[in-house]
Formats: sequence, structure tokens, C-alpha cells
Amino acid sequence: MTEHARIALSAASARLAPVLLLPVENRLEISDRELHTILAALRWWQGERNHDHGINDIATNGGTCKPLTLDEIDALCERIN
Repeated sequence: MTEHARIALSAASARLAPVLLLPVENRLEISDRELHTILAALRWWQGERNHDHGINDIATNGGTCKPLTLDEIDALCERIN
């Protein structure tokens, strides 16, 4: 555990509130336009899943993972909006 994580964990324990620590590489700063483009793409994917547009390889990382379910896409849209 890094010193930063230990400090955050100690601070969280003192307040008795959960803290989610994300590695810096998982943080993404996006503009309002980028956010809405991402949301539009997710909603499009939600409706077009049964059609082969060649995008399935992107959604599954070349078949190495399962694509998100419709409910998971919905939850992701809610989280990032």
C-alpha cells in the first residue's frame, strides 16, 4: 500500500466514510462534448448489439472479455452522467 493510500485510509477511518481510491491511470478528464459523445455511443451500442457493425471486437477487446449487458450499459451511463 502506498503512503498516499495509507493516509487516505486513515482519513477515511477517522470519518467512518468509505473512500474509493482510483489509480491515476483510471482517471479521465473529458469535456462536456466528449461526455455526451460517449453517452451517445453507449446508448447506440445498447440498441445495436444484435447487428454486426464490426464494433463487437472493440467492446470485447478482441474476444478477451464479455461485452456489457444492457443493464450494465445503463448503469455505466448513469455513473458517468
